Amino acid sequence: MEKTMGIDSAFVEETRKLRNDFENMMALFSTDLWNFCKYVTGSPWDGEDLYQETLIKAFGMLPQRWSEITNKKYYLFRVATNTWLDQCRKQKRMLGTLDQLPEESVDFTDQLLLEDVLISLDKHLTPKQTVAFLLFDIFQFSAEEVAGIVKTTPGGVYATL
Repeated sequence: MEKTMGIDSAFVEETRKLRNDFENMMALFSTDLWNFCKYVTGSPWDGEDLYQETLIKAFGMLPQRWSEITNKKYYLFRVATNTWLDQCRKQKRMLGTLDQLPEESVDFTDQLLLEDVLISLDKHLTPKQTVAFLLFDIFQFSAEEVAGIVKTTPGGVYATL
């Protein structure tokens, strides 16, 4: 029985150490990830669910993958994107392509106008297109990084945008 107690105690300590390491890593990216999840889902409640699910998946992979990952922010955003796309598929949301439309130049100095534009994007774009737009234009990922996250090519990202 003593040996079992020793193993349990060591397991608890190792788990606490992993959790603390994970919290330290997440402190760097949590705000950006939270904002991304909120924008992608279009609501703070769904964004919170996506954020928590992303953290759970990332924490679950901590012992196996985190030491191999060089760009942890990229990895977290990819986990969030894949999780969101999976949720959309489960709910049978439409995933498609963006039609080529003439682009008008608009001044976004008015915050209400910007909010209206973002709401319009959410209404008219598929989740994959919205993710590509937000990652590229708002969070300023490169086309190659966005392509890796949404599983397309850099040319596909530019075509979508």
